[in-house]
Parts: sequence; structure tokens; C-alpha cells
Amino acid sequence: MKNHWKQGLLAACLGMMVLGGCAVERVGVAVQPRRPVYVRPAAPYPDYVWIDGNWVWSNRHYVWREGYWAPPRRGRTYVPGRWMQTPRGYRWRKGHW
Repeated sequence: MKNHWKQGLLAACLGMMVLGGCAVERVGVAVQPRRPVYVRPAAPYPDYVWIDGNWVWSNRHYVWREGYWAPPRRGRTYVPGRWMQTPRGYRWRKGHW
């Protein structure tokens, strides 16, 4: 019984080490990707706020996700996303309320 417990613990530790080593860390990009040009659709309601598109990290590169209309949040203002320069390149800071 004792050996099975030790073997299970060893297998769990090895699994965590292997999976931990597989994690992909998001790094910066040397050049900011160009922002795609697209037509903003008409607002569905008069008071809706346009949420600008965002860059999303996917498969080791940034992918553009188009903007959308959203209901306003009481007492809050939407801050659009922006590129930030870091020692490891440019990183996208997602827009937020």
C-alpha cells in the first residue's frame, strides 16, 4: 500500500513538471500589428457604447477580434485597448471599463 502511494505521488509530481514546462508564456512582438480596417455597424440602441476591437493572444501570436456595441455601464467609462512597449517588445493592454 505504501509503495502505491509513493508511486502515485511521484507520477503526480512528474506530470506537474511536464505540464508546467508546456505552458506558453505570452511575449511581446517586435512590431505592432496593423489595425484592421472595417466598417462599424450602426448602434442597435441610441445609448449603446462602441467597444473597440481588441488584439487577443492565440497560438503564439496576436489575432484581431472586432469591436461590438454594448450597453453602457452606469458610472463607468470604457477605456480602449492600447499597445505598450516593454523590454521584451510590444504587448497589447486590453480595453476595460
